[in-house]
Amino acid sequence: MRSQLARYRRLAGWLEQDGVLGKGWSRRDATALLWAVTSVATYDLLVVDRRISVRRYARMVAAMLKDTLQAPLDPAKRPKARSNRRKSPTASRERKSATWWAAR
Repeated sequence: MRSQLARYRRLAGWLEQDGVLGKGWSRRDATALLWAVTSVATYDLLVVDRRISVRRYARMVAAMLKDTLQAPLDPAKRPKARSNRRKSPTASRERKSATWWAAR
């Protein structure tokens, strides 16, 4: 759980640094929301109990997080992936995911 929370903290930081974290959201609050929404308990409630497909669950969570956490994007200011931030293969994949998510 600690490593998962660290990944969400890093993702929230990237969103904040790139200027795409929505107004009123702190890095701490965004981290907490990411952790809660993507928890096993949430997955179980939606996929197991409510029988929502895994694909639909993933789309729902992605859309909800994007609509909730992302500031409106100015097309001229889309975030660019920065290679100097990549510290590990995992961080690289997470950074690409963050950039993809923010650009949508």
